[in-house]
Amino acid sequence: MGDDEVNVSKKRQRRRQLSSSDESEGEDGGDELLAELDVRMANLLPNTEAFTMQFPARKKNVFDNSHPPQARFKKNVKFLELRIPSNTHSGSYDKEKSHVLLSPSRSAAHSSTASRVKADSSLLCTRDEDIFEGRAFQTHAPVINAFGQIEHGTFLIYPLSGTFEMRKSLAHINQKKSSRRSSARDESEMTEESDTETSPAEVNKTVRVKFAKPETERQKKRREASALHRERMMASDAWVKMNVCCKDNPLCVECTDKMAAKVPQTDSGQAQQNEYSNDRKLEDVRNFVQKAIIASSSETSSAIDDASLCLHKHIISTSREEQIRMQMMKCQVIKTTHLAELVDPSMTREELFRQLQECAHLVRGVWVVKSEYLFSNLPPAHSYVPGKRDEHRGESWRNARDFALALLDARCRLTRNTLKRGFRLNDRDVEQILSSFAAKSDRCWKLKLDPDEEFLNDPANLLLILYETKFWYQRWEDIHRKIEKCQSPRRTLSKRVKRELIEPQITTL
Repeated sequence: MGDDEVNVSKKRQRRRQLSSSDESEGEDGGDELLAELDVRMANLLPNTEAFTMQFPARKKNVFDNSHPPQARFKKNVKFLELRIPSNTHSGSYDKEKSHVLLSPSRSAAHSSTASRVKADSSLLCTRDEDIFEGRAFQTHAPVINAFGQIEHGTFLIYPLSGTFEMRKSLAHINQKKSSRRSSARDESEMTEESDTETSPAEVNKTVRVKFAKPETERQKKRREASALHRERMMASDAWVKMNVCCKDNPLCVECTDKMAAKVPQTDSGQAQQNEYSNDRKLEDVRNFVQKAIIASSSETSSAIDDASLCLHKHIISTSREEQIRMQMMKCQVIKTTHLAELVDPSMTREELFRQLQECAHLVRGVWVVKSEYLFSNLPPAHSYVPGKRDEHRGESWRNARDFALALLDARCRLTRNTLKRGFRLNDRDVEQILSSFAAKSDRCWKLKLDPDEEFLNDPANLLLILYETKFWYQRWEDIHRKIEKCQSPRRTLSKRVKRELIEPQITTL
């Protein structure tokens, strides 16, 4: 114990000496100040983004003026592909790789195809290329959020949108290995006498991933689902070909000069106004690109999905008619009093009802959004092609939704089995349809909001209630007629479902 106490005391003395030396250096002045630089944010160019790329350590001299790579880019998913030609002048040229490339040709050296082998060996620098792929993920690390440049006594900071971690494409590697195996097999069959024969163990296999710890079934399903979603998103995005410009290129020099250009300052504050106007113009250009180019190419969500994501502060900035429609799309099921409080309490009931009837229908005194605004971009049931739509499936879902609303308006019991038998839908589709306006309750489905008895008992609303009840009865007759046409004579409905289809109850007033 005595030795331990001595060691502890020695360590404390050393710490005190170090801290005292640091304090003395700080009082004396510390490091010498060499220069002071002004820090300034670089100008952002319209429709441009800055990224950094990280290549493996062995890959050098990627951007060569003599052999520039070919680039493709997917803007929505931020996926970059570079095709780098292999050449002997590059710093990352691998001699072993060249032997592997020429190994199939060696087996045919003694055959009559010697001239072809010489031609292939002369085109070695351009016959094969490396394909690197990378995605840009935004992180909060300060190292890759911006990069700086010192120019004319000013430290310029350039903001970054992300970093591409470039790695070799596994699909390209597997394709090259399979092509090499097939070419080696064909040439070995052509030559009757071969010096050496490759064993099965030496044949290159497909690159596979093996987990150190066995994953559970839930983890496997989640990984497969996320991988499938990622593949769909990447497949639906279009490739954009890009020209690779090195730093000596005039276009690159012009862009850097524009980013480093300094805005002239005046005493009247004209510089601030110019900067504000430039920011507004830049924002307008980006919004135009987002709406005209990106939104038109990747328009996969319907208007109801877009409206459900709108914030209340954005909704109240629109006109009164637009507010009613957007609030209806956002809530989907709402009472009259609540909607009037959200839009304008001073609004007359006649004007409110007139605007509501354009985008909603009345069910038990509660307003429900029209089905024609829903299910417009449904994909086919058994297809995984991104961007493909099934109009027939969407029409079937809308009919099933209106049929369910007609049953609720007629005070009938609504179950999943009713829609499954009548429209030949599965449980998942039925729940997705019913969840847009109803909730589970006692082995049946009811409206998300309780019926507005005060609205139903008001004599001033009698004509509106009769009009909506007549609409649901006519809508029920149209859907029932379609079901009878589509139903096969061999397949009959159950008695309970047929009774609900034939004998609806009309709400008595």
